[in-house]
Amino acid sequence: MTTRFFWYELRTTHTAAAQAFYATVLGLDAPAPSEDACLRLEGHLLGNISTLPERAAVQGAPPHWVGHLAVEDLEDSTATWTARGAQRLGPSRRGAHGGEVVFLRDPFGSVIGLTSGSTAETPPGLVWHELHTEDQRRASSTYAEHGGWQLTTSFSLGAELGSYQMFSWRADRLNVGGVVSSVRLPNVHPHWLFYFQVNDLELALSEVTAHGGYVHGTPREMPDGSRIVACEDPQRAAFGLKMSPGTTPSLSQ
Repeated sequence: MTTRFFWYELRTTHTAAAQAFYATVLGLDAPAPSEDACLRLEGHLLGNISTLPERAAVQGAPPHWVGHLAVEDLEDSTATWTARGAQRLGPSRRGAHGGEVVFLRDPFGSVIGLTSGSTAETPPGLVWHELHTEDQRRASSTYAEHGGWQLTTSFSLGAELGSYQMFSWRADRLNVGGVVSSVRLPNVHPHWLFYFQVNDLELALSEVTAHGGYVHGTPREMPDGSRIVACEDPQRAAFGLKMSPGTTPSLSQ
C-alpha cells in the first residue's frame, strides 16, 4: 500500500480564534467552535482543529499542523518506523476521522500521525507537502521506502539551501511535495509544512496579515511555474499557500 497524507490536524492554543482565521482567510468550513471540530474545504473533509496537548505545550511545542498518513496496518507501520529511530508519542487513540491514530516523531524530528483503515484520498484543496529536515538525503529515502513514494526531480535553491527534492505518491508521478534541508536555517525546526491552494496569492497574503497572521519572505517560484510562500496563523502555527500557474486571480478565495 502506498501511504499518503489524507487528514490534517491543527493543534492550537485557541481553537475558536483559529477556526475564525482559517474560515476568513481560506474558506475552511467548521461547525460552531468545539474540540475536534472537523474542517471542510469546498465541501471536502480536510481535517480537524484540536487543543494543543498539555504535555506538548509544557515541552515548548508551538501550535502546529500534523499530517495523518494512511497505512495498511497501524501496529506494523508503527513498529517499522520505531525500528528506524522514530519515537512513539503515547498510545493510540481514536481520531476525529473515526480511525485509530498513533503519533510519532520521525527519526529526523518531525511529528506525523499514522492511521489504518482509511481509503480517503488527499483532499483537493491541500496541494503541497514540504518536509523541512536536517538530513534531507536520509529523510527522503526513508519516506520513499516506508511510504512507497517516488523521488522524482530536484532543483537548486542556491548555495545556502542546496537542493529541493520533490516526490510523488501518485500513479501518474505528479509531484505532491518536496524535501528541503534546514541545516543552515537555525530558526527552522524539523516539520512538515502543508500548502493550501489559492486563486490569488497576493490577495490571500494580504488577508493573512490583515487578520493577524504572518508571511515569511516572498513567494518562491517552482519549476512548474507555481508560486509558494510560508505563513503563520495568529497562534503561530505554520502553513503554506500555493498558486498554480495559469490561475486567474479572482476577487474572493
